[in-house]
Amino acid sequence: MMLRSTTREQAQARREKLRERLGRGLVYFPGAKEPVRNYGTFSADFRQSSHVLYFSGVTIPGCGVVLDLDEGRFILFADEMGPDDLVWHDKEPSHKELQELTGADQVQSLSQLKPFLTEAQAAGRTLHVIKENDWAGVKASEDLIRAVVALRLPKTSDEIQQMDEAMRITAKAHELAMAMTRPGLFEHEIQAAVEFIFRSAGALPAYGPIATCRGEVLHACKPHRELKDGQLFLLDAGAELSNGYATDITRAWPVNGRFTESQGAIYDVVLRSQKAAIAASVVGRAYGEVHKVAALEIIEGLKDFGLLKGSTEDIWAADAHALFFPHGVGHMIGLDVHDLEDVGEDYVGYSDGYTRDSDSLGRRYLRLNREMKAGFVVTIEPGIYFIPAYLNDPKMEARYGDFVDFEKARSMTDFGGIRIEDDVHITEDGPVVIGPGILKERSEIEALVGSEATMMDRFRI
Repeated sequence: MMLRSTTREQAQARREKLRERLGRGLVYFPGAKEPVRNYGTFSADFRQSSHVLYFSGVTIPGCGVVLDLDEGRFILFADEMGPDDLVWHDKEPSHKELQELTGADQVQSLSQLKPFLTEAQAAGRTLHVIKENDWAGVKASEDLIRAVVALRLPKTSDEIQQMDEAMRITAKAHELAMAMTRPGLFEHEIQAAVEFIFRSAGALPAYGPIATCRGEVLHACKPHRELKDGQLFLLDAGAELSNGYATDITRAWPVNGRFTESQGAIYDVVLRSQKAAIAASVVGRAYGEVHKVAALEIIEGLKDFGLLKGSTEDIWAADAHALFFPHGVGHMIGLDVHDLEDVGEDYVGYSDGYTRDSDSLGRRYLRLNREMKAGFVVTIEPGIYFIPAYLNDPKMEARYGDFVDFEKARSMTDFGGIRIEDDVHITEDGPVVIGPGILKERSEIEALVGSEATMMDRFRI
């Protein structure tokens, strides 16, 4: 697997489009700083700012990218490494090499960045930054944010190809996780195997993986529990290429390789919900409507299962389904796992007059509600969870008792949770699931889970 990077031609074309939208002034994108673990000389995995990656392709920590829109120039600020640095660290490109690699018009040392911007501001030039910058003394530029969002949200065919490449890695990791699962393994063993696949392909985890037999805890990121016979296992993990393009995938399966009757019934409800939501993800439809499609399928399924009662619309209006489906159906994804959310919800998640319904138990965590456009890539990830904190809460029972069979629900608090997630490209011809397809039919999962159950035994410590 070759490491991918943004080419100088791609970055130059993106800078030109930004210049066309903004017109004048200077744009400054700060590079991310190198993270450390416990002590300054112990580095952790570095992830460059997505804005720097998109408009320059530069992966050096702590750099600064300045675009002079008036003159059409790209100026890169980065330090060169000295002999002492090279004793301890891998060599980074020299200024001359950086200029050749990136197509920068000029490369200067990082110490010149602040004087350069200060002098430009003193001369009355407009400085655009995407986030408030204390030392530059400027607030975030709304014009810059809107221009960046307009450029980055619709994905080009090359970006889709790179996400497809990342998805092929992710698919292998999920398949390995299913194949090795058996009672007696620990959650962290499966997570380690997943990350091995990612790193062996030159990729990294796009986010902290969720590898858990406690699927009802939405972000259960402490994977140290032993897997027990009869439990469900949930894996939420996606690979990210070296150029930042990410995936976000969730699957759930029985630890022993066979769904029980109730597990299979609930799984089928979630799968129907996900397929309906994917089909509803079309150009021109508000993402909030996609969420409702997913929720209505879950309501119908839980009514059939005997957990919900009453009319479907009344249950939806009362938010009673949210006791079992408490999060939104998904979010934007691309160069970031939660694409562009760093610039603010009003510009990405909620726009065009849509606002978050913060008073709704079922919609307050919906990260996205805007009209879908061709080129968008979104996650579709409905789920059903049996959450003791909700089901054992007298206030919840008082509020939703007319719609929920709490006695039956409380009898299932050891069930865990099921979520099924894919990344979906919105096209003029309809939704397209990115990647080769990761198993999600019950029969396929049961055939794979545990098929390589002894593979870890020789190497376990």
